[in-house]
Amino acid sequence: HTSMAYLSLSPLIIGAVLVGLGSGSQEFNLTGTILMVIATFASSIKMVTTHAVIRQVRDEMGMVSFLFWLELSMVPILIPWAWLNGELSTVASWDEYNEPMAWTFILVVAVIGGLRAYVQNMVLKYNSALTLAAANILIQAMTILISIWVFNTSTTTEMDLGIAISLGGYALYTMQKTMNKKKSTNTKAASASP
Repeated sequence: HTSMAYLSLSPLIIGAVLVGLGSGSQEFNLTGTILMVIATFASSIKMVTTHAVIRQVRDEMGMVSFLFWLELSMVPILIPWAWLNGELSTVASWDEYNEPMAWTFILVVAVIGGLRAYVQNMVLKYNSALTLAAANILIQAMTILISIWVFNTSTTTEMDLGIAISLGGYALYTMQKTMNKKKSTNTKAASASP
């Protein structure tokens, strides 16, 4: 990627910070903020690693197979984690344990989560991890906008400005990415002609 690609991501980061500041100090939690930074870092590493693996196995394995084995490989991590933090033992005492609709809802959420993972992996198959990271920020900004409208939430100037800057940053990233593709296509065409 060019330095312009990384520079165009700056508004995405600044916008996210402004949205956080605009949420109000009563909603700020230092531990939560630190955990979010760690989660973002881990997600970035996952995207880069997944992108590299997809490039290696793309001819041997379809996307659904890849996603199945990726999710299955999480089971040895998640079951001990759920047991250690006590969540596994609370399932039997859940109020909705014998309710088929509750389990149906969980299944639907899992399928939607699987669809989201499938779409993310498809994006990684044809684009870079940086593009996926930018798209995820766009999804978060759009989720905030839709939530503000649906729940009739009052906003602050910082929040509005943060959302606008994030959306503008995504537009800038998309524009520079498109311009670079056109340049590389023109360069290839010029070098191919006699």
